[in-house]
Amino acid sequence: TFVFPPDLFSFQQCRYCCSPSIWFCFGTTHFCDTCHNDHSRLTSTAKEELVKCPAGPGNKPLDDVDECPLGLKDCIPGEERALGCSICRNAQTF
Repeated sequence: TFVFPPDLFSFQQCRYCCSPSIWFCFGTTHFCDTCHNDHSRLTSTAKEELVKCPAGPGNKPLDDVDECPLGLKDCIPGEERALGCSICRNAQTF
């Protein structure tokens, strides 16, 4: 019997902003497309120096937004979290 790894279908937040990730690199880090393209700068930035939530792609401030675009209450750029199951999310489109 094949058992799926628990994170195989996990839908993740980008480590550096309040966006869903589409990349998983280095075996440890989830990125949105913008943060992935700027990974050299972001991976060398100390967590304390990252823009706080709400943070846009590329860890840029979202000055005209008061709440996390992901609807999270404790979103912390520099950390990742699972946003749900990608299979369940896609099942809603059928």
